[in-house]
Amino acid sequence: MKISTKGEYGIRAMLYIAMQGDEGPVTSHEIAQHQGIPEPYLRQILALLSRDRLIHSNRGPTGGHALGRPASQISLRDILITLEGQ
Repeated sequence: MKISTKGEYGIRAMLYIAMQGDEGPVTSHEIAQHQGIPEPYLRQILALLSRDRLIHSNRGPTGGHALGRPASQISLRDILITLEGQ
């Protein structure tokens, strides 16, 4: 199976959010900088992940992105189906 750029970026973003989870929500700007992902494209990916409730997204000065459920309950399959379909 070949993973698209969207799938790769989504997996990298989810891993970063999971690793930073104890420190609170992570901004899309922070994810983009640390993972080398173009921020406008990352925002589209995060919107899809949020729609399927894999992450929670909050706006505002204390906003950011956090996992929608425990990391142990999110599989690569969940992420790839959300971003690439069946």
